[in-house]
Amino acid sequence: MNVCGLFGRLATVAAHVVLLTGLAACATPTKPLTLDAAAKLHKIALLEIQDPPEYGAANLYLEGIFLGGIVNIQHSKQFTEVLRNRGFSISTEMTDRLERALTVAGFEVERVKATRKPYQASVVSHAATTADAILNVNVSAGYVSAHGVDDYVATVRVRAELLENISGKESQIYLQSLSYGYKWPLSPAVQIDASSTYSYGTFDKLMQSNVEAGEGFLKGADLISDRLAKDIASAKH
Repeated sequence: MNVCGLFGRLATVAAHVVLLTGLAACATPTKPLTLDAAAKLHKIALLEIQDPPEYGAANLYLEGIFLGGIVNIQHSKQFTEVLRNRGFSISTEMTDRLERALTVAGFEVERVKATRKPYQASVVSHAATTADAILNVNVSAGYVSAHGVDDYVATVRVRAELLENISGKESQIYLQSLSYGYKWPLSPAVQIDASSTYSYGTFDKLMQSNVEAGEGFLKGADLISDRLAKDIASAKH
């Protein structure tokens, strides 16, 4: 294998590790919104959510077997390709749903375009806004089989932070992780159970059911959006 090929393989493996880390996010701390910060929160600038770099298809049992991780990398690549070839995207619908949920919760919402660096949740550039706070949401999504014999289940993971917008300074006033579907051990995320509708016994079945599987991601995105808006609004009362 030449040097370029080696670095390409290492980059693929690194991306796969980041994907699993993004789904698990075991070490992500939480920071509740204080009453004082919530009282000042009326208008929220919602940064448009970006699609995850990859939609995972991970059998966690394989991660502990020689070359098993390579199989998961290949499966994730194939699953991502079949979803994107038919135009699937979780980001647009999730941004729409979160905007509606925040509006229903009583906030004025301004959608702001944003540019993010891949795999770096907090590195964001965006247009200027007069909102009281900026909501930055990063999403990971995949299907996870825990022990090799378990079904692949829809898993959506969100890292959400509110940044106070005063005189151009963006200080973090809220941080929360929310997870739909597979429950990662030791994860502090707010957990939302997934419907058994979106579960598949084998990777081949997952691929064959990719349209329905995409619906499983959108279901998770909707429930997480509603829960996130409710969590932010509850601090005002």
